[in-house]
Amino acid sequence: MDSKFGIAHQCVENIFQSISQLDIVNYKSEPNIHEPAIGCINDFCDEKVDIIRKFQTANICPSCYQRAVDKGITDFVLAHIISIIEEVRKEFVISKNFRSQNLEKVVIDEKGNITIGGRVIKMETLPKVMYINFLNHIEGIPTNKLCDNKDQFEEIYKILKRNPDDLAITKMCCNKIQYKDNKPEKRKPTFETYRSRIRKALIVKLGEVLANFYSLNLISDKNKQNIFKVPLSNDQFEIHSKFKK
Repeated sequence: MDSKFGIAHQCVENIFQSISQLDIVNYKSEPNIHEPAIGCINDFCDEKVDIIRKFQTANICPSCYQRAVDKGITDFVLAHIISIIEEVRKEFVISKNFRSQNLEKVVIDEKGNITIGGRVIKMETLPKVMYINFLNHIEGIPTNKLCDNKDQFEEIYKILKRNPDDLAITKMCCNKIQYKDNKPEKRKPTFETYRSRIRKALIVKLGEVLANFYSLNLISDKNKQNIFKVPLSNDQFEIHSKFKK
């Protein structure tokens, strides 16, 4: 997003807080400065992800809205403030869509190393297997077809793992059991476990926002079928021939 939109949001936020007579100096005791964030113009935003949430919601919570009304802010002024932060929200979404067309390429080399724009994305073997195979299926795989595709996961796994566990891929793609002996402390890794690890590895190198464009996401396709999919196009990744399906 162009920095001018972030500045515009900050300006209108400051004006709103001023005319609402918020005590920003003693913010810890000010009830209308939110920490933790709730998705409101008056969120404190100690973390970067909270700033993103503020831009995405373009919201004034009921408490802050009532505070503004109590301080005599007219509906005309409130409507103008809301229209500005809504425009910033739209720009944020549009900017994200634009960036998705100009992403740095994912490269899988002959050793199975994953790099994005020269940054090495470190993953354990099974998350890496999962990620590479989903790039091979860039159209996505239906959630109910994961087990049917386990042979293709197996092929990649045997290339990457020196002493492969014969049941590792079956457990990852086909096993519906999440707990052992009904005890949470003995929870078994599942497909979702490894999908989460992919996202965490991407966030470490790319950050929260950019990781969204490379993560393995759960979406509904045009037929309203749930699928897992990496939201890239064919020209946004390159896989060494030994890993191609």
